[in-house]
Amino acid sequence: MSHTLAEARTPEQTEEEPPPFMRALESGWTDFWTPPKPVGSYAANVALGELYAEMAVLHARARRDPLVLELIVSTITSKIASGKLAIGPLELGFFHKLSSLAYVGSLN
Repeated sequence: MSHTLAEARTPEQTEEEPPPFMRALESGWTDFWTPPKPVGSYAANVALGELYAEMAVLHARARRDPLVLELIVSTITSKIASGKLAIGPLELGFFHKLSSLAYVGSLN
């Protein structure tokens, strides 16, 4: 599993395309957190969540729009608050990596 922003892109994903955990709805809205069901080990799913955070940052940078990150985080938290989502290894990995990237970025 990759652990750097440069390695976060999958071969079929460009920076302009939304990450694989975002889904366009028929209504025209975007669901900002629709990852696949976790499979494999707990550690592998945490690593996948970390990869998703890296993809989200790349996508926000490509769009020059940090609001994308806010929308992803608010979608996750609202789904948890409404009982539509239980925090799992994907979300833990996502928040861990996103907070690590934010901290490192604040050191500049």
